Amino acid sequence: MFAAAQLGNASPWLLDLGRWIGRFCWIFFCLFWVISWLSKDRPVKRSQSTLSRALQIPFYLLGVVLIFLSKLVPLPALDARLLPRSDILTVTATLLTVAGVAFAIRARALLGSNWSARATVKEGHELILSGPYRLVRHPIYTGLLVAFLGTALLRCSPRSLLGVAVFLGVFVWKIRIEERFLTAEFGESYLDYKRRVKALIPFVV
Repeated sequence: MFAAAQLGNASPWLLDLGRWIGRFCWIFFCLFWVISWLSKDRPVKRSQSTLSRALQIPFYLLGVVLIFLSKLVPLPALDARLLPRSDILTVTATLLTVAGVAFAIRARALLGSNWSARATVKEGHELILSGPYRLVRHPIYTGLLVAFLGTALLRCSPRSLLGVAVFLGVFVWKIRIEERFLTAEFGESYLDYKRRVKALIPFVV
């Protein structure tokens, strides 16, 4: 009876399928990211300081712990479900995860050798305005936040949603650094792009 109450009106097989699809998406994302990171790079022209980058890393780790490691690092006060499980919630969460990962990968592929793990401007840096960059200025962060939200909704606990908020905060922090660099590099072209295209949510913000 307790298990049935925990599942609400959710189908166990659908919940398991959603979890496996989510795992596959994140594994594929990580593999793609590592392979892309090892690909041919360009010389760096201007980069985020080592201290600034080091200060951001603990927040990334905290977000990962909150969203993905509930079994390894239990936090009883934050692990209770906010909503009962349901098929609608499972399907919505799974679709958000798939769409977010796909959006981030597409944006990363378009960046090519312009991409860097830290806020950077490289020699011969290009201002990419096509594909997902027509919708938002930072589609990798948008895609990741959507995917994080999808994964968090499968658990639908305060800790998982707090993890999404942590990632949002560190992404906004990094965006401010990146946009300062890009404005210095591209001047009016980038300022015009900022006026036309929102940072994270199309037509909103």
